[in-house]
Amino acid sequence: MRFLKISVTFINPPLILGIMTKKKEDVEAKGALQSPEIPVAAAKGVKCLSCNVSVVNDRGSVKFTCPNCGQYTIIRCSNCRKTVAKYKCPACGFEGPN
Repeated sequence: MRFLKISVTFINPPLILGIMTKKKEDVEAKGALQSPEIPVAAAKGVKCLSCNVSVVNDRGSVKFTCPNCGQYTIIRCSNCRKTVAKYKCPACGFEGPN
């Protein structure tokens, strides 16, 4: 029966970090620091009109124009939709639901 000799080489973790890091000048030249990629909804701060909670990752949230004037975009979170919380259009004063 033959045994195979297996050699395993370990790389020093600080050495890996030194290889993987980029120079600040290289990153700035590519423009990565000037324009970070932030989702548009998070940058605008999209919030529920009723409770003022962020709806960025809310699955049941909805966005629609005011049924009365059509000028203002109304955003509602899933919780306010479930509890049928009232909202008021800042443009025309329309109150909903019901």
